[in-house]
Amino acid sequence: MKDSAFSLVEMVVVTGIVALLSTILYVNFSNDSKYEADLTKARAFAVSIPLSMPTAFVSEWKFDGPTAAGSSAVAADLKDTWSANDGTPSATAPTIREGKDCVSGKCLEFNGSNNYVDVGDDASLKGMSSLTIEAWIKGISYKQYAGIVSKWVYNSQMHYYFGYFSEGSATNLGRIAFGVSPTLTGTTVAESVVSTTNLQLNRWYHVVAVFKGGNSIAIYINGNKDNFKTVTTTTIPVGVYNTTIGKYSNYYFNGLIDQVHLYKDALTVSQIQDSYYAGLDSLYDNGVITAEEYQIRKGFCLADSN
Repeated sequence: MKDSAFSLVEMVVVTGIVALLSTILYVNFSNDSKYEADLTKARAFAVSIPLSMPTAFVSEWKFDGPTAAGSSAVAADLKDTWSANDGTPSATAPTIREGKDCVSGKCLEFNGSNNYVDVGDDASLKGMSSLTIEAWIKGISYKQYAGIVSKWVYNSQMHYYFGYFSEGSATNLGRIAFGVSPTLTGTTVAESVVSTTNLQLNRWYHVVAVFKGGNSIAIYINGNKDNFKTVTTTTIPVGVYNTTIGKYSNYYFNGLIDQVHLYKDALTVSQIQDSYYAGLDSLYDNGVITAEEYQIRKGFCLADSN
């Protein structure tokens, strides 16, 4: 009797364990299926956006040239893969990185003192009534000021700037700013917005600056609108000054930059988020983040957008 009772208990326990494992496997399968669907959507978006916005898409710099990782970038690594705004490296060129160091393919590491990329002064890079600057960045050290993408010299050639901007405050380290100006000169005409988020070091962030002429400027971080401000500036001025990646005026970025895009239009929240998901897809494929982190990051993005 005792043996029969013990066998019955064992059977109940085993049955329960099998049921539990089945549930776990089903949930994991469901999550994996949803995850793969998300990745498929992200991959499709990454391919489709240039085709869906051909007149608005100005330039794209992927930095996926022929130079081996660990070497200094050359012009062939800095090609504009959408138009003709090819980059030229500074005398002391940024360093090529690849694989797990990057979001996708290869990327550039800037030393924070004299590295940058000059992409010229073509008419397509100025004079627009709407503008979106998009990039993936990973800071190595904080700088009071440091350019991501800019076309700006204070009170001389003021077009737009996007980069770190701590305003000299230790509590603002890691904040980024976006500024535009209606005129090339003037000490009080620039209009800017600073993020409320302090970006952590050694972590990839998708950062986007959006200008809607006569309406607003905004900063998006990892797919979420972080801060915005109404503006009176209607059009980016047309001066004579080259656009640069990795510096703002003489303030240099220390860290990695990948996947830089410029549009002469204001991307929508949905487009920004889809682009962010495409980058997450690449980070996952590179082994930089896990599937769980992908879902967590996307969850934060969806929660903040509701």
